Amino acid sequence: MDSRRVITRGELFDASAHARIEVQGEGTGRIEQLSSVAARLAEKLCLPFIEVYRFAINQSPSAEGAVGRLPMISRKLLIEAIGETALKWTTSLARFTGAADLRNCTLLPFQGAIAAKRLVSPGRRWCPVCLEEMADSGIVYEPLVWRVSETLDCARHRRPLVDICPDCGKGTQSSLVANARVGCCRYCGSWLGRKAVSTEAPSQSLFALYCAQACEDLLALPQCVKDGESILPSSVSVSGLRDCFFEGNGSAMARRLGELPSQLNAYCNGEFPAPLHVFLRAGYVTGASMHQILVSQDFSVLGAGNAEAQFDLRRAEPRAYDQSHVDESLRAAILDGGGMSVLQLASQLNVEVVTLWRRSPKLAKELAIAHAAYIAKRSAKGQSEFVESVRTTVADLRSQGVNPTASEVKRLLGDAGIGLNPWKRTVVHELTGDVGPLERINRCEHHSGEDDGEQ
Repeated sequence: MDSRRVITRGELFDASAHARIEVQGEGTGRIEQLSSVAARLAEKLCLPFIEVYRFAINQSPSAEGAVGRLPMISRKLLIEAIGETALKWTTSLARFTGAADLRNCTLLPFQGAIAAKRLVSPGRRWCPVCLEEMADSGIVYEPLVWRVSETLDCARHRRPLVDICPDCGKGTQSSLVANARVGCCRYCGSWLGRKAVSTEAPSQSLFALYCAQACEDLLALPQCVKDGESILPSSVSVSGLRDCFFEGNGSAMARRLGELPSQLNAYCNGEFPAPLHVFLRAGYVTGASMHQILVSQDFSVLGAGNAEAQFDLRRAEPRAYDQSHVDESLRAAILDGGGMSVLQLASQLNVEVVTLWRRSPKLAKELAIAHAAYIAKRSAKGQSEFVESVRTTVADLRSQGVNPTASEVKRLLGDAGIGLNPWKRTVVHELTGDVGPLERINRCEHHSGEDDGEQ
């Protein structure tokens, strides 16, 4: 018999109303990452994180009061990236944390400004010294900047970030697991903070240290933009750099930044957003700040650049693709009745839908068929329920001695879509015997045509 305490969604809402948490680092480049907010919320409620996930995020209808089976949290989950997953988590968690908007705890504000692909590191990274200092101050959190893929060092302590637990030796730490705690290993649960050691070697890369600070400046932008300012589209930012610093020569700019000329021209033409490393390299070479590059495009006053810096051509690395995990997820979605489409599953797994179709065509097709059948059944059920509700409303009116009209039935149903949906409108008119204005015109024209024919 399972002795685990059973809670309900309502109880979780009531508890969260009295356990509001504030997002740490707001207004700075060290704003808290969304997974840290979620884990701290669970700690504040004195619950395992899986309970918060079950009711706040997963929201499975079968989860209410269930004890036996808990939902699975994908180890490849990236809730700080740019995409539907981050949007879903920010919306759901905002209701529980009391925060007006948690988008700044993700990279969502940079949608269209920076390429989403590989923007967030697949695993956790942290600065042990920062965690220890936070513990001494009383509030521990994990800054969003640690999840940015281009951040390899801690800008404060000028040392490389760590991604392997010193106790169990395991890396590739997932954002969230069933018992996730802030600042602790996702495998063994050990505390990851420690005091600074004088014998540690500081980072030897000036560019890596520049990137660490520039990424903090980047994350501060959405929180600090003034009225009339906004984060610019990628094509505008790249074109401005090309025209102001490279005399409009895209090929020259590409050579300096280690890019292919065809790629850089595609960024300028708006075919797809430029990756973050393009803006970081441009800022390092020219001395332009992230605000100047992505917001103001005012390059009248510049910082110290590195005109002699050279970058090797950066080619895309193939993304690790866990075929067995993808296939297992497809089979689970099929067994679940097809409630999730192939596109939705691909988004949840953080893989391209075309890749999923190419690698698992049979399973993807099975899921697509199951999803189509699911949608058809849901649509048929919805239509049947609507017809029954109209019949019930008409019968109630007649039992009261009232002649049912289409307008009265629409008002009682309270369905704003009736007037816009031709099928719903027809059902209401047929069951009430009331002919709408459009139908009257059509019938008049039809009868008029018949009369002309008889003459």
